[in-house]
Amino acid sequence: MLDFTKFYLVAILIIQLGVVLIGVKKYNSFSFALKVLYYLLLASFVANSISLISAFVDFETLGIVNIYSVIEGIFLLYYFALQGERKLFPWALFIFLSTTLVEWIGFAKENQFLEFAVVVESCLLVIFALRFFARMLGEMKVGHLSNYPYFWVNCAVLVYFAACVFLFAFGNLIMDNGLLLLWHVHNFFHLIYLLLIAIAFWKVRSIKI
Repeated sequence: MLDFTKFYLVAILIIQLGVVLIGVKKYNSFSFALKVLYYLLLASFVANSISLISAFVDFETLGIVNIYSVIEGIFLLYYFALQGERKLFPWALFIFLSTTLVEWIGFAKENQFLEFAVVVESCLLVIFALRFFARMLGEMKVGHLSNYPYFWVNCAVLVYFAACVFLFAFGNLIMDNGLLLLWHVHNFFHLIYLLLIAIAFWKVRSIKI
């Protein structure tokens, strides 16, 4: 694995560790929705730690990446269910898990990404994020957006999954042809995603929101 890829993995882990520590500090003030997001960050930290170790011992981790992708999809869809998408959540979860199961059993080859399932996950999350913004602007109940943690979470989800959906769609092609420079675009937006989540956690007040 290229040194630049290892650098990105280390940078992501350091930022994730910072987000986790902020979460520890603010945890008692978190709403249930933010706690769901916090536990997802912990799972991501574990998955990325394994990926970093594999970079030095040449161990294949795409199976772990695929398992994490399923966990990520479930947790983030549930997060949006807690944010007003309870009616659409069962349908979205069914679509995501069905496509995941069909691709994993019927189409996915050994040591390959679940491309279609992750694209479906990304599209669903982008739709939910846009709907959240529409409701927030329509209700006009939020004073200063910069102090609203859910605004930053929504920005993180929208920026990351909208920006990376094309890369997810061609993840296996990128890896098979050694086009790691394109995958660094994903890593860059992943860093932005983590920084926005860190801001969201930091903006949580001392009282439960």
